[in-house]
Amino acid sequence: MTLPALIATVALALGAGSLAAQQSDTASGTLQEVVVSSTDTTQRFAFFYPTGYDSTKTWPVLFAMDPRAQALSPLERLRAAADRYGYVIVSSYRTQSDSAPRIPAAWPTSRYAKTQ
Repeated sequence: MTLPALIATVALALGAGSLAAQQSDTASGTLQEVVVSSTDTTQRFAFFYPTGYDSTKTWPVLFAMDPRAQALSPLERLRAAADRYGYVIVSSYRTQSDSAPRIPAAWPTSRYAKTQ
């Protein structure tokens, strides 16, 4: 992911976060599996709100990114610690770092062949 794409993702996540924080039905200690950005509907996120979450207060946010765009995977691993220390977790469904075609590595044997 390029730096401009990362900055755009974080900006959209912050926009989605403010939208989600305004929802009065968000219970503390809960997971919202899909939150769609109000400014770009192609951007989807998963949110975790720690126990005691109150939308009228300021909360630290942990942005979790998975290389295969599986937003729930890092969120589930971080959930217990985030709940314990009072962090909101935002994880994007669009962070993908291994989407480029991969070329298998091959040892150039002719160049490094042993000479006798």
